[in-house]
Amino acid sequence: MSYMKIDAQQIFQNNVKFVEYSRSGVVYYTENLDELYELKKLGWNFNTCSAGYRVIPPSVTICDITECKKIEQYKNIILNLAYFNFLKKLKKKNKLEDYIYHVLRNNEVYYKNFSFHVSCSPILEAEIKIEGVDLRLYHLKEDMLVEFMNQEDYKDFYLLSKKQISKNKMYIKKIENDPKILSFYETLIKKNSIVRPIYISSEHYQIDTSILEDLEYDIMLFIPYGCYKFINLFMNKNNYQKVMFWEVHIDQSKPNIHKLYAKDICGRRILILDSVYSGKTVLYIKKVVEEMGGIPIILGIYPKSKSVINILDYVLLINKVYKKDELDLEDPKFFEHIYISSCKEAIKNDENNSKTSEI
Repeated sequence: MSYMKIDAQQIFQNNVKFVEYSRSGVVYYTENLDELYELKKLGWNFNTCSAGYRVIPPSVTICDITECKKIEQYKNIILNLAYFNFLKKLKKKNKLEDYIYHVLRNNEVYYKNFSFHVSCSPILEAEIKIEGVDLRLYHLKEDMLVEFMNQEDYKDFYLLSKKQISKNKMYIKKIENDPKILSFYETLIKKNSIVRPIYISSEHYQIDTSILEDLEYDIMLFIPYGCYKFINLFMNKNNYQKVMFWEVHIDQSKPNIHKLYAKDICGRRILILDSVYSGKTVLYIKKVVEEMGGIPIILGIYPKSKSVINILDYVLLINKVYKKDELDLEDPKFFEHIYISSCKEAIKNDENNSKTSEI
């Protein structure tokens, strides 16, 4: 018996496009289950859609300076900033792809017939994201970091970042153990399991959400499924009963099937929470809420560009929620400065907590 063979590299290279989320990426549509099976073995993900299956290749964040978990991926916040500045310099000179090809040539046998794509867009100011034809992409990510650490100017980048941050301190995590919240999560997981399993961590980063304490809102509207990894940053015993979920897609080929804890929104203040790249989804939801008589307030989670922050009311950057109007978006190094000040603040808080525990 012979099985269908596909040229995944050709599929990858021929389907780079500027996708609906305002950044370049590889998107492939197929109705062929044999083809889907072969791509799935290579690490591609898929969703059902009106065209059959919407298939995307493995992707990784090489570096990010806005999101706690991604900042911590190399277990060194000084290194992360140094690496970001190095990669940003390469991008500015249009040398990032050359750098990656150099890394591939260092191990030609292993990376034979491997293709990659650096996702590009004005909305990716604070994140470097790449895609690969197969799961070797994750080894490439490691090799790229090792190559950076072997560069002649590595020490210059690192020492500059160390001077700005001073201490290589990880972000504080805490466990949410309020029984009402834990019970809510348990029910939420059970209800979602009917159509798709979700996971809500019992740990989360210590986020300063104090600016929201005086914000009056009647409903917290989360956008599945991406919201579940952030939900425990905002949930507490005082607001969990205000939560509702709507799944909304800008890509019209994707079905909108997820509604949970639906509430009447007419005449009510709706705090919309979603991770944002292009911002198209939250703008669409804002329009829908207004059409239904609601009053929308947008809180964007970890945006990667200043242009997207401009459409928000509130924004979560690293470990703090800010009011958009209080941010200096004219600063050409806005994200770097937020990173440095956030890291210093985290260190100060940790030292204060240590002194309190000693007393």
